[in-house]
This record gives sequence, structure tokens and C-alpha cells, in this order.
Amino acid sequence: TPKRVYSKRTITLQRTSTHRKQSSEIYVLNSVPPEILLDQVKLACSSQPSTEGYGGEGFVFLTRHGEREDHVNPKWYLNAPNVFDPPLSKRGFTQASELGVRLKSENITHIIASPFTRTVQTAIEVAKHVGVKVHVDYGLAEHMETKQFHVTCNRLQLDPSTFRVKVNTHKELVARYGEIISPSLDLPDLKLSKWPASFPEEEEHLFERTNNTVKHMGMFAFEKKANVLLVSHQTPVEYMAFELCSEAEDKFVSVCCLTKAAPRKKNPKQKGWKLLFQHDDSFLSEPECLGRR
Repeated sequence: TPKRVYSKRTITLQRTSTHRKQSSEIYVLNSVPPEILLDQVKLACSSQPSTEGYGGEGFVFLTRHGEREDHVNPKWYLNAPNVFDPPLSKRGFTQASELGVRLKSENITHIIASPFTRTVQTAIEVAKHVGVKVHVDYGLAEHMETKQFHVTCNRLQLDPSTFRVKVNTHKELVARYGEIISPSLDLPDLKLSKWPASFPEEEEHLFERTNNTVKHMGMFAFEKKANVLLVSHQTPVEYMAFELCSEAEDKFVSVCCLTKAAPRKKNPKQKGWKLLFQHDDSFLSEPECLGRR
């Protein structure tokens, strides 16, 4: 069978809509007790400075956040401070920690996360293992589309035409998690949030902002010899993997799965990137779905 090669825009709707449906089916099948106590985030080693000399190989790593609390505990919404921003579940924290263990040998120099609570918590768990601070980029945010939040609206009897999604500000994240979150909005040699998400957002805008963001991060990693981990969400991770390599496989983006991209022939701006592995979750003790590896 010949290897499938897709044009950049042919996958934007069909593949991601299929994978979103798969994700919904997976959580219906989970038989997790409804009452789950979240682990308290411990900010160990938060005073360690970020790597300044970099000394990486120019790799870009992509990952999705760990399991969400609202996917296993329907009662979470009853007292939630922000019903559109669920934290990690207990298992999600474990998955994020295992991701951190997996990345200890990869010489991660920068961690950059979406501002949603679940992605920041995932990034923090990884940061504890690799010893760098977490930076925030609003270009890595979840798809800010009304339909993305329709389940929550139905559950809480909200009018999907009038609600707005509140996203954590950088100031709020620093106040909540302390020094493990970088106090700076930008890096000395990298501007963050150049293509921020906005609400509401069309699919085309999501496609453009995630692709621009990952290309921006990729060239930074290549030029500064950094190894950058981007912590985002299901659809953005799928788009970014495809932007880095148009030969990316049509694979489900499971929670805390890991993709590693390397620059081709020392010239990624013209030649693109090569995926050394894509959406791998084999290192997790409890992956989202064994059948889709």
C-alpha cells in the first residue's frame, strides 16, 4: 500500500472531527468512580533557573494534557470555579508525571503550555522532572469554538449563543502556581503569544494560529539549539504535527502522548521536519486507549 501524503488543508475537518468523536466514545467507556480527589500540586524545585545556554539539538516535542477531571467525575461541575476549564484528574496527574519521567533523558530546555488549567498542570508535572520553568503561550490554547463546549452547556443548561469562555491570565497562573511559572510573558530571544486564540474562533483561525505558532517555536529551537516541549490540546497537537511534517500519520492524539520532531537536513524552513515518533503513549501505565496505539 503506498504511503499516504496529504495536502495541508485536506485533513483540517475530517480527521479532527473523527478523532474528537473517538475521544468522546473513550470517556463514555471509562468506569472510574465519580468521586476523585485531586492531588495537590507540589512546586518542588521551583527555584531552579531556566536553562540559559540551551545546548539542545533543535528538537520540538508535542504533547496533549493528561486526563481531565470532568471526563471522569460528572459532579465536578457543581462547585467548579470555571466550568469551561477543568483540571487534571488523579489519573491525569499520574500520566503527566510519567510523561515527565519519559522526558528526563531528552534534555528539555523549554516548556511552553496552553493557558488552560489542565495543560499548565501537565506542564508543571513535567517541569518537576526536567528542572525548567513553564512558559505560557495563548497560541497553544484549546479551539475556542462554541461547539467545543456544547457538552458543558447542555449539562448546565447554558445558552451556547451567549456564554463566553474565560481563559487564565498569566498573572493568575503565577499567583496560583508560584515560581515554577515563568514571571515573564516572553523569553529574551523568543516572543510568545504572537498568534493568540480568541473567542469565538473558526476552524480556519485555529488551523492558522497553531501552525504559525509551531513554525515559530520550531525555528527558535533550530536556531538557538533548544529542545522545546509544547503542551497543548487534542486538535492543536494534531494540526501542529501535520504542519511540521505533511507525512504525519492519521493517528489518534491520546492524553499525554508524545511526538518528537527533528529538523531535516539542517534547513527546516525549506525542508521541513521529520517526525522521529508520533503520538506515542507506550510509556504510560494507564494510557487513554490501548486499542489505538
